[in-house]
Amino acid sequence: MRINGATYWWVLAGLLWLGTAIIATGLVFHVSSREPGSTGQVDWLFVTLLSTAVTGIVIAIIREFRARPSPIQRAALTAIFNAEEPGTIGAVVVLKNGTPEVVATVRSRDEYLELVGSGRLPVDHFVFLPDDA
Repeated sequence: MRINGATYWWVLAGLLWLGTAIIATGLVFHVSSREPGSTGQVDWLFVTLLSTAVTGIVIAIIREFRARPSPIQRAALTAIFNAEEPGTIGAVVVLKNGTPEVVATVRSRDEYLELVGSGRLPVDHFVFLPDDA
């Protein structure tokens, strides 16, 4: 079964919320049962709000880290934005000793296919082009 991106985040958030709620319930019950004169009841509104806040913060942090470009993407974007040729829309990147290195910038999909056909590109290269190219 394949889960799409949006469903994945809802499942992750739901499981995280449930786990946080269980832990918070145990902690609130433990604290409230130890107080003198307390009935030992759990404040469900507090547990719900705490679980929701923790889940929101964790999901926001995960999404922030995932939104950052990888070193390969960063090298490609830098090459595209700093290209001397007008109309550059893509970049070809290879890893040399674990470091991304841009070997070519391209102005169209056809130019990239021409480079591939000429054999001037390494076999293990990454290409970054817009979706509509």
